[in-house]
Amino acid sequence: MINMNLLDVSNFVPIFTLILSVSFAQLWTSHHCKLSKVGEAAYSFW
Repeated sequence: MINMNLLDVSNFVPIFTLILSVSFAQLWTSHHCKLSKVGEAAYSFW
């Protein structure tokens, strides 16, 4: 029982890490795009 649970966790960890990294990358890119848009607006305003 415990060995099966450990096996499930060890199989789930890489998938969870992959999902977490992908979601973090999407959040980072959207935040970076917002920052670049604000920077472009400020640059065009000046």
